[in-house]
Amino acid sequence: MVHQDPLTRILLPLDFSRVSEPLLDFATKLAIKYSSELLLVHVIEESIVEHVAAGYDVTGFVEELEEKARAKLEQYADKARSQGARARVYENMVVGDPAAVIANIASEEGASEILTASKGWGIRRLIPLGSTVRLLAALSPVPLIRLKAVKEGEEVKVLGSPEEVFSHILVAVDTTVTSATVEYAASLAAKTRARITVVHVIENRGEADDLKFVDEVVSEISSRGIEVSRVIVSGKPYKRIIEVSSQLEASSILVERRVMSHVLRELLLGSTLVNLLNKASKPVIVVPSQQS
Repeated sequence: MVHQDPLTRILLPLDFSRVSEPLLDFATKLAIKYSSELLLVHVIEESIVEHVAAGYDVTGFVEELEEKARAKLEQYADKARSQGARARVYENMVVGDPAAVIANIASEEGASEILTASKGWGIRRLIPLGSTVRLLAALSPVPLIRLKAVKEGEEVKVLGSPEEVFSHILVAVDTTVTSATVEYAASLAAKTRARITVVHVIENRGEADDLKFVDEVVSEISSRGIEVSRVIVSGKPYKRIIEVSSQLEASSILVERRVMSHVLRELLLGSTLVNLLNKASKPVIVVPSQQS
């Protein structure tokens, strides 16, 4: 898999919850800063239609949902355009599983990234496979930028700044990291004028004997004229990555998603990626590996 130029066409799924407005504002500022196109999409959850159907013809009900969703997306797109962003609405209103549908649209439309936000509240965070964001991270054919949404009193906001989200990218690597992921990280940094810190976490003592791959990653990024440094630490990967990102004041964390054959096992048993998605407050950029 070769990733296209970063931040050219950002797919923005909106579920019309309270997160949608701050997510749209973030995406609009990001699109303006990097001259990106925003593609707005809404998926009508299949479970809602199935619940209402219960043996009845729900054609009219679905058509009404589609009409209202399209009108709402157009309002959001108009708001983005009024601020100077290029924005359009995905013309089809699709009924289905949100993660699977969004992943398909990203591929169909040639999106460079998907931008979304996970919510830090509610019972869904306790359900192992209940997160659309987590499933989308497993299915997306393009890099996923995950923001963290939080409540502050009655206000909902997303953490991170659109102006600074790519100023200092912490790139987490291990021995399986692919050249496509390194190339994407370097291209993203080149476009956003970011600096990169490459971090590797040693889990087993034997790993310390062979860290050439870290030097190779640093060398490849440096050859693009990008300011890059490296950090080697030991411990539990996701915990140490979060700690280092905080200590170095990184603006975002970039991590590779492993090959698809490992995805279900990781979703069920937990992984560095899943823990970062759940626990990191900073934006997390999930890049599908070359073999996915």
